[in-house]
Amino acid sequence: METIMNEAVIAAGILLPVITIVMQAVKQLEVVNNKYMPLISMATGIAVGAVLSIVFEQDLALYIVGGFLAGAGASGLYDGLAATKGEK
Repeated sequence: METIMNEAVIAAGILLPVITIVMQAVKQLEVVNNKYMPLISMATGIAVGAVLSIVFEQDLALYIVGGFLAGAGASGLYDGLAATKGEK
């Protein structure tokens, strides 16, 4: 079980910058209300993780968990940065 979680965290670490960039682009376009950004970030992470697992023929569940963690991290990172800049 520990190996699976380690691999999920590694997958999240790989996906985190990608999800963060995508979410910053969505944020700049202002097409979505900010209160939905964490949910959209996690859903985007899950979707990107699923696609990458299929493309690279890896464990689907592992990359979905990694994508979820990356999406959660990306939304938390954005919220933390916004709070320090006084944007919230």
